[in-house]
Amino acid sequence: MDNSAKKKLIRAGDHGCALDRCALRRGSPKIRPMPILIDGHNLIGQMHDLSLSDPLDEQKLVERLKRYAARANKRITVIFDPGRHTLPSLWTTTSQSQGVRIVFARAGEKADDLIRVRVSEERDKQGLQLVTSDAAVANFARACGIRHVTSSGEFIRAMELAL
Repeated sequence: MDNSAKKKLIRAGDHGCALDRCALRRGSPKIRPMPILIDGHNLIGQMHDLSLSDPLDEQKLVERLKRYAARANKRITVIFDPGRHTLPSLWTTTSQSQGVRIVFARAGEKADDLIRVRVSEERDKQGLQLVTSDAAVANFARACGIRHVTSSGEFIRAMELAL
């Protein structure tokens, strides 16, 4: 790839595409997917086939998110409130599986608070999509500069179309 083509790609990246500049140096542009941050229990509460009263609701959502991440080439972080059986811990519980990072707030903490921290610490505010129908969280994110705030209902429709 010649230098003028690289410059065009970099300019395109400055207007919304997240490009891997190392890949440009290797000669093959790689567009990284926009990361998605999801308010997990808020999303479950909007889904017609999942219930917050189901002890396996988080697991079922995560399995669906894994399929969506693979099919749509997405990087997803889903944050849940602690469950009834969450042990007191000094740390949040985090795991990664097939393109989905799963975070459980520690006992006594709320997922909304973790989401606010993640949003406020996000360096690429333009490149993050937040999924929530919680007006307070959505307004906070917009005030922090997050441009892509998607309601849970909108996200469910997009996920169903992709799956």
